[in-house]
Amino acid sequence: VPELRGVIRAIGRVVAKTDRLVRVEGHTTPTEFVPPQYKNHWGLSTARAVWVVEEWLQRFKIDPRRIGAAGYAAHRPLRLGASKWDQM
Repeated sequence: VPELRGVIRAIGRVVAKTDRLVRVEGHTTPTEFVPPQYKNHWGLSTARAVWVVEEWLQRFKIDPRRIGAAGYAAHRPLRLGASKWDQM
C-alpha cells in the first residue's frame, strides 16, 4: 500500500539502529480478496511480511541473520474483534 511505505521505512530506520532480532508478521482478514497470484490468505500474508523484510534489507542494510518473516493469514488478527470470526 503506497501510503504505508513512509511508515514502513520509518520503522525500518529504527530497526536498523538496533541489534535486536526482528520478526515481521503479515496478516489478512477472512473476507479480504486474495489476488490471483496468491494461492490463499497464507500466501498473501506471508508475501506482505517478506516484502517488508526485503525492503528493509535493501534500503537499510540490516543483517539478514537477525530478521525474519511470518504469515498468519486471518488466524492471528491484529486486534480482537476485528472480524466476525473473532466473535465466534
